Amino acid sequence: MSGELPPLPGGLPAVVGADALGGGDVAQVWRAELADGRAAVVKATPYDAELEAEGLRALGDAGAPVPAVLGVDHDVLVLEHVAGPPDWAGLGAALAAVHGHHGEAFGWHRDNVIGPLPQANGWAPPPTFWSAYEEVAPVPEGWEARRAALQLPPLLVHVRLFGAGYLPAVGRALEAAGLG
Repeated sequence: MSGELPPLPGGLPAVVGADALGGGDVAQVWRAELADGRAAVVKATPYDAELEAEGLRALGDAGAPVPAVLGVDHDVLVLEHVAGPPDWAGLGAALAAVHGHHGEAFGWHRDNVIGPLPQANGWAPPPTFWSAYEEVAPVPEGWEARRAALQLPPLLVHVRLFGAGYLPAVGRALEAAGLG
């Protein structure tokens, strides 16, 4: 990827001004002013940007406050620019609503990415699987307390991508899982 603003997906107005935004560990990001006066965020990704757009749409459909997807192409995602102080109470209520939104199974209908790395998202087996499993080998008490172990893969990805700053979170997850 070069440091230049990429062409926008079709149907969007021209960019009349753009400034690079900070971060950029996984993708390059700009705040852009479009010819129609809207402010947008343009993200040049090393992965299929449609995967991120699809996730944002699903979160929005579940009630999460996410920026609108204005356009997407294979390696470019354009979002509405959102600014202002955080609404922590609103975010907490929205997150609780998202967590209350359940599909027919756990997982996602296709694999995607976590940063530049692949992420498998197969479907949680059907209830008949778990019923049969539990008849043979009941899940031991206290399994809920070990949920923190599920946080380890994404935390380790963060360590690999962003460095040792995530090691304390890994330690906390290990402790909570009874592994530290």
